[in-house]
Amino acid sequence: AAQQQEQESGEATNLVIILCASLLEKAEYLLRMGLSVPDVTEGFEIAAKHSLELLKDLVIGKVGDLRDEESVGKVIRTAVNSKIFGEENHISDLVTKACIRALPESSHFNVDHIRVVKILGSGTNSSKLFNGMVFVREAQGVVKACSQAKVVVYSCPFDQLQTETKGTILINNAKELMDFSRGEETQMEDRVREISETGCKIIVTGGKVGELALHYANKYNLMVVKLTSKFDVRRVCKITGATPMPKFSTPTQEELGYIADVRTEEIGKTTAVLFDQDVNEGAISSIVVRGSMHDVMDEVERAIDDGVNTFKCLTR
Repeated sequence: AAQQQEQESGEATNLVIILCASLLEKAEYLLRMGLSVPDVTEGFEIAAKHSLELLKDLVIGKVGDLRDEESVGKVIRTAVNSKIFGEENHISDLVTKACIRALPESSHFNVDHIRVVKILGSGTNSSKLFNGMVFVREAQGVVKACSQAKVVVYSCPFDQLQTETKGTILINNAKELMDFSRGEETQMEDRVREISETGCKIIVTGGKVGELALHYANKYNLMVVKLTSKFDVRRVCKITGATPMPKFSTPTQEELGYIADVRTEEIGKTTAVLFDQDVNEGAISSIVVRGSMHDVMDEVERAIDDGVNTFKCLTR
């Protein structure tokens, strides 16, 4: 029952456990009185139907407009207040703005569109809301920021293609050795130049970044961002509209995405890459949680999850 409650609303699991324990205690008393199990079950079912009827008369407020920050904030603040006391106003405001921004017009609300990034340092009141994705890492290469740019996303390494089988190359003299290494460099430069000629300014890869590829990316002023999670790669594809490419090749215009702004910022002593998208509805938002201890940030994260799931219940 608690797991089902967690999946449905994301909150009030303790209430479900306490309620179930109380019902079992009462059921034990009824069984000791001599009632049969079917009689007890039937009585609980009748009580459940009666409880649902009583709930209609216990409504103390309704949220008419899901895009009204004031009315939605009151509901979310109630859920957040049960986890963190004293900072509930600031955190609930961040959750409210993020949820309203992530609410699409046509499709259902997706709780995965609200991301939480925990960065140690400062206090809870320093937590911020960013429009887009925040990755706790530094951009590769010398280009650290780019705006109004096209994006290519690779799910493979940004490096020379490796053969599936081993091969043997016979080199007889120094000239052949120089020509062999120069051929690799020329091939890599041609590939990076072709990417640059498509108008792409940002390269996002889900694999390793080769030194030679990074050298030519710096030469053509391309920003390179390495992501370690395939789920993060999918989210970047979602916010940019890019098609993930499984092979290191030149992308077409249809496979490229677009991002309003990508920049590297220092949040406290931590370097982070921010993907800021120019979308007002159905967008992904990231809440950067600050705190002096990991336990504090974990508690704030749980409070944010409760607030987001509460908003999800409102959208049904």
